[in-house]
Amino acid sequence: MIPAALHKALGFVLDGTVVFSFDRTGYVRHARSFAEPAPGGLADGRALVGQVAVVTGANAGIGLETSRLLAAAGAEVWMVCRDPARGVASVAKVPGARLVIADMSSRIDVRRLAAALPERVDMLVHNAGALADKRVMTADGLETTFATHVVGPTMLTRLLGGRLGPSSRVVWVSSGGMLTQRLRWGGQPWTGGRRFDGVVTYAQCKRMQLLIAEWLVESGGALSPCHATMHPGWVETAGVRTSLPTFHRLTRSILRSPVQGADTVVWLAAAWRGENGRFWFDRAPAKPYWFSWTRESSAERKAMLETVELLSRP
Repeated sequence: MIPAALHKALGFVLDGTVVFSFDRTGYVRHARSFAEPAPGGLADGRALVGQVAVVTGANAGIGLETSRLLAAAGAEVWMVCRDPARGVASVAKVPGARLVIADMSSRIDVRRLAAALPERVDMLVHNAGALADKRVMTADGLETTFATHVVGPTMLTRLLGGRLGPSSRVVWVSSGGMLTQRLRWGGQPWTGGRRFDGVVTYAQCKRMQLLIAEWLVESGGALSPCHATMHPGWVETAGVRTSLPTFHRLTRSILRSPVQGADTVVWLAAAWRGENGRFWFDRAPAKPYWFSWTRESSAERKAMLETVELLSRP
């Protein structure tokens, strides 16, 4: 039996390596402290009966597992997928789920999606993602990564308006990659003002999600929903395999399963209360800034939020 103090010290050392925190062994170690050990903390199969959940990017990986776990707990799940064929195949794996086809990078699609959703939404999971290897502009004149991760989900949240009440939870699935990035707004790559790096752009957009969630909390008032941003660790997904082939080749033996990646998403959407606007990792509050140089300036934060506010207006 390892003494508690030594066990805690060992955990601190392993978490400091990052690798043995973000990988599957990190999840298993952190899960020992979960109050509700079942996936997502949902041991009761009827815990979410009568509640409505919307999950974007639901065709595979974390989005599919999030949909499956929420549906298994009794929620009415609306799965948002971009590709019709993949969407039909995915919704067939989640009993009782409903499918909505929408591209989160398209403002027209986001408006159609909002119009198609029910009059009350208890859980909204922003999981749709894109990691491009070259700059691709949407019909709205926005870089695809920025449109998918930032403008689309912010616009959907605002369009839903009062359908997201004070007891609703909005979960933004971010990435550990943002922890090495500082928001740099001037000459942004999504308008063509800087050389395009897909990985950096992805991480920058994930950093923006954190700031947007904080902004929506600050500006929403008492009747607005609770927002949480999280990162799922290093997860075995099709996106990682295709967009980060070298990373996948080096880490595939230690990557988390999609169920492990979805655990904190589901816990935040279904079981978490309080601490509005926080950043989470493995069901615990986490530091969104590891280094002082990753903290954005107030001017850059203000400029980014003003632009996103304009682009995401209902």
